[in-house]
Amino acid sequence: MVGVPNRNVNQEIDHLRASDLLGLSVTWATPGTIAAALRPDTALVVIETPANPTAALVDIAGVVATDAAWAARLRQVRLMTGGLLHPLAAYLLHRGLPTLPLRVERAQASARILAERLAAHPEGERVFYPGLPGGDPAGLLGRQMAGPGSIFAFELVGGTGAADRLLEELSLVTHAVSLGSTDTLIQRPAALTHHIMTPAERAAAGIPDALLRVSVGLEHPEDLWNDFERALGSVAGAWSVGVEGDVGCGQVVRP
Repeated sequence: MVGVPNRNVNQEIDHLRASDLLGLSVTWATPGTIAAALRPDTALVVIETPANPTAALVDIAGVVATDAAWAARLRQVRLMTGGLLHPLAAYLLHRGLPTLPLRVERAQASARILAERLAAHPEGERVFYPGLPGGDPAGLLGRQMAGPGSIFAFELVGGTGAADRLLEELSLVTHAVSLGSTDTLIQRPAALTHHIMTPAERAAAGIPDALLRVSVGLEHPEDLWNDFERALGSVAGAWSVGVEGDVGCGQVVRP
């Protein structure tokens, strides 16, 4: 979404965005605020579901990206240029696609196990996952998507301090930024992937500073849970209660 760029956050790291070198700006919007965020010079609207990092679902049925005339022109470009891949990418896709369903099913099953156990753990404050009760209010699972996916997010009762301590204590789960890896990865979006957003933008998008996002890989789910359980136990005594943000859909909230 086109909007006002943030010039005050990590200008050296985010030089392109902070300097307007590309002449672009971004507005973060929720489904209910897209219409108000559109401007005459809006060039692109990107819809992500499940949302990153909260795993909230968006019903994309009937989404219109352009008018019929522009759609015809875009189709012509696609027909003339094709979907071009370099040889190595084509080879890797050819090699990996036959086992993709097996890998997705395994990662998704493990994600469900971890999300359910974190939701029941005394140190888990909120868990965001479409496969949990209340996580799919629009009934999109089985209609728009086959399953809840392998990404979930959660908060701890100790807030940001507990989240950072947990990242230090985990050993099998890797503190890194990526999605869809064979390895299980965890990160705190406010400090990494979404640090270019202002605190107000993150709050408006429902991304608390203490939120942790997990991309589940192919390790055995019991090995993953043992790592989480050990890390949770080792930092529990150091946590102080302090949770921020409003309750949204797709989450289990600790009473």
